[in-house]
Amino acid sequence: MRELSDAPALLEIERAALATDDPRVALRRAAMENAVAVLYLETIAECGVENTSDFLRAHTGIWRALREYLRLKYDDAVPDDWFDHFTGVARPYIREKVRFTREFALHLDEGAERYARIYDELLQDLLQEALAAPQKKSFVPPDFSHS
Repeated sequence: MRELSDAPALLEIERAALATDDPRVALRRAAMENAVAVLYLETIAECGVENTSDFLRAHTGIWRALREYLRLKYDDAVPDDWFDHFTGVARPYIREKVRFTREFALHLDEGAERYARIYDELLQDLLQEALAAPQKKSFVPPDFSHS
């Protein structure tokens, strides 16, 4: 598989963001969407699906570049901020969603399908919270170790 280039995607993201009323929020959304792609790809790779590394690398490069751009242009990045909080909470949500989706696909378990949809809603709520979070606010890191 050929190496994917981040530059065209980043230029398109920037163009689209600059055409909005709030480019900073649009760039946040793009950073989180690419981080979500990475989290899904990591989880899917752990399930044994191969050939995810090029896409994983591309999406990782995009969210990292967007985070740096947000930091430099909008002063919108600090440790444990909206992005770190989002990814820290989204990771276990995505793992559970993938687990329930697999359960539904393998056994046609309708309960598993309902739970997978609930995780979609939780991810959307989490995304909206991150988009609305103030700049430079740090969050307490999530602790899922006791669940």
